[in-house]
Amino acid sequence: MPDTPLFDPVTLFKQILDNTNDIVVITSAHDLDCGGPTILFVNPAFTEVTGYTEAEAIGMSPRMLRGPNTDPNTNAKIRTALEAGQPIRTEIENYAKDGHTYWLDLNIVPLRNDDGQITHFAAIQRDITAWKNLEQELTRLATTDALTGLRNRRSFFDVAAAEIARARRYGEPLSVITIDFDRFKLINDKYGHAAGDATLVRFAEFCRRHVREADLLARIGGEEFAILLPTTPADQAAQLAERIRHAVHEVTILADGHSFTFTVSMGVAAYRNHDEGLEALLRRADEALYRAKETGRDRVCVAEDGAPSAAIEPIEPEAAAGG
Repeated sequence: MPDTPLFDPVTLFKQILDNTNDIVVITSAHDLDCGGPTILFVNPAFTEVTGYTEAEAIGMSPRMLRGPNTDPNTNAKIRTALEAGQPIRTEIENYAKDGHTYWLDLNIVPLRNDDGQITHFAAIQRDITAWKNLEQELTRLATTDALTGLRNRRSFFDVAAAEIARARRYGEPLSVITIDFDRFKLINDKYGHAAGDATLVRFAEFCRRHVREADLLARIGGEEFAILLPTTPADQAAQLAERIRHAVHEVTILADGHSFTFTVSMGVAAYRNHDEGLEALLRRADEALYRAKETGRDRVCVAEDGAPSAAIEPIEPEAAAGG
């Protein structure tokens, strides 16, 4: 039997690192408090993903790859593991040299000498950007209304339930506005469903300009919308609803050569006790909405605690001009 040819393990190891698709970074194990550990080695995959050359990376800290979207909680988790000399695996969003972001499946392990002391850290990183983009797109599709781009009913219910739990925990006010188009079927019948869709899209764009970033705006049905307003009592929610209702009068829809306007009716309800959940809150807002429909449409009604829904006085054009 011929002798097995001898090989240099260092050369073989370098060939593996040079040809693997995974990023490999080796750093020092010190200077965790002073700018971060120092990069001592990177393989070609590092350069391909980050855009930094080996010469640019050596002597720097992996923290050079952080940016505004890099999760500080993930950074803190990594640092805690390194300080404890423990391995860690996590996902992180980093920044390439040209500023674009990429996602990594990051696996960091401590390397020890014969005495058991940690001398280096090795980070094996797999680029999972394509997978994260797909994951984010699937999440968007699952939580977004395809026509208007607003949150859909499922997403609204999930987030609203969490906001109610928060209001209950901290004793903060919270209100909801439910919105329904008046005689929407007539728009579809007279101008066509494309015109109806254009009306919904235009209204969604219009509402975005009137709500705060913290407010939750969603399309929860065919022509039904809802706005959840954290830290907002009923009177302020009713004022917002009335401003929207009045401003809608100035919106003109142009579709297939047709020009028309529309109106909406709204119901407002405020979270009122620690026993009330989302369904009960929405039910009271819907009762107020139905009252708005029954009393003439194009109006806002507020569900009072233990009292029938009451219509608020419409804002007249002169009064609304300043608000």
